[in-house]
Amino acid sequence: MKVGLIQSALEAYRESHPKKGFMIFQALLAASLIAPMGIWRFTIQEYPQGVFDLTLSTLFVVIAYIGSKDQYFHLVSRIFAISYTLGVLITIQYTGIIGLFWSNAATVAVFFSARRWEAILVAIVIYLTCIHAVWNIAEPQLLFTYSACFLLITFFCFNFSTRLLADNSRLSQEALQDALTGLGNRRSLDDHINKVANSDDPPSTAYSLIMFDLDHFKQINDSYGHTTGDLVLARLADLIKSKMPSNVRVYRYGGEEFLILTPTDLDQASLLAERLRQQVEQSKLIRELSAPITISLGVAQKQKGTNYRSWLKAADDALYRAKATGRNKVCTALPDDLVPPSWRD
Repeated sequence: MKVGLIQSALEAYRESHPKKGFMIFQALLAASLIAPMGIWRFTIQEYPQGVFDLTLSTLFVVIAYIGSKDQYFHLVSRIFAISYTLGVLITIQYTGIIGLFWSNAATVAVFFSARRWEAILVAIVIYLTCIHAVWNIAEPQLLFTYSACFLLITFFCFNFSTRLLADNSRLSQEALQDALTGLGNRRSLDDHINKVANSDDPPSTAYSLIMFDLDHFKQINDSYGHTTGDLVLARLADLIKSKMPSNVRVYRYGGEEFLILTPTDLDQASLLAERLRQQVEQSKLIRELSAPITISLGVAQKQKGTNYRSWLKAADDALYRAKATGRNKVCTALPDDLVPPSWRD
């Protein structure tokens, strides 16, 4: 089972979920270190401590397993933080001053598993409890040194977790965002639209796709250069974002192709597409271009039983008809477009 949990942790790191990956690794590492200590305590007849160590080790393995499930991660991360903290505090009660070393490991673990301010509160509890446990047996110099080290570790952990959170948020955004236009990229498009296509929404819930691209974009690149072509795409994206309602999602599908997901039926989506077509035609995205910039659009509504690929192909087929019949126009999907390819004659 541990091999599978390690694989889950590695996948969490690759998917930009470092806290989840760290918690799984940390829980398994703690279990691996504590279990031998529990067995050793049985050999020297310290049975209560041995039972406690083996119980704690088993608990960490269970936490790693449940924490690998996305729906339970936040709950289990808090249980992990509390379990680690209680384990340290009980250890100090058994071992005395030497148990203070574990409080530093617990503080680091808590910052990587719980929210930052929750981790601060837990760190304060750990520190006060540890100081109370050794107050009558520790020398003042030791208490001061321990307090200074604990404060520095807490400070470093807080700053590191803050930077990690900011970097992870930035990387997650970049992974789902097209660098040139700032719109959602193909990965975010596939993730979101695939969920919409496979969702069991009520029959009254309508979704439509609008696929469009720039007319004669290759001529712009050939005549004015790719820098101008990139500028056209960026300004077109800015125009779309400024004109679209807040509940509409816009993606760059690839090259000069874009995709809009709107929670409306085919008629409303067609009206939205026509307004966008007119706005682009009337806008002077690049003043130096002699001819106006226009777009062709295809619209397809999600139908019952339609999967993601057939829905996307229906919008693409409608776009192809718009381009084949003169460009700078809106075409809607035909009934046959929405039939999955495997069902066609």
